[in-house]
Amino acid sequence: MKKPNQQLKQPPTKSQQSHGDWHCEPCEKHFAMKSQFDAHVLTHEACWAPGCDFSASKRVVTSHHQTAHGQYAGSGLKEIEVEGQKFHGPSLSSIPCKQFVAKGTCKRGDECNFAHTGALSTAQDKAKQQYLKLQATQVKEHKSSLLRKLLAKDIDKEHRHILQAFRYLVEHQFFQPTPDDDVEVLE
Repeated sequence: MKKPNQQLKQPPTKSQQSHGDWHCEPCEKHFAMKSQFDAHVLTHEACWAPGCDFSASKRVVTSHHQTAHGQYAGSGLKEIEVEGQKFHGPSLSSIPCKQFVAKGTCKRGDECNFAHTGALSTAQDKAKQQYLKLQATQVKEHKSSLLRKLLAKDIDKEHRHILQAFRYLVEHQFFQPTPDDDVEVLE
């Protein structure tokens, strides 16, 4: 299979002999001695594409085949599509604004680079809507004053005493008429 390159077997020019410079053009290598050059040329392989007489080292022939006959072949430079190109991520305009999601407003307004759409996820959105409905139906509780907070224990104690008194009155039937009482029933 190995075929020596016919073009490279030509004897070097006189200038090459005087300087001792031997050059393999396809491989882009320089040799100081003719024996090294000849040994290198014997390692050359021919291009396996039909009708192509290019010959060089295996690495160079493989590269030549890809560029001249393979997927990279073509006229002129063109952009090669690579399947595993680096993913650059979404654009800023499609990323939801964190401040808008949290508060419903954004300080920057129209100048903000991020999206101001309904960026809440469905679970968060449903929970927030339920909370808003619940608050709309309930009466808002007044904030207790500092005095009320300080006297809370005393107020609870008084409420318990009132309930105990009421329970005593009911258990002992305090308001029930007794047979001894002369009570006139008005009709």
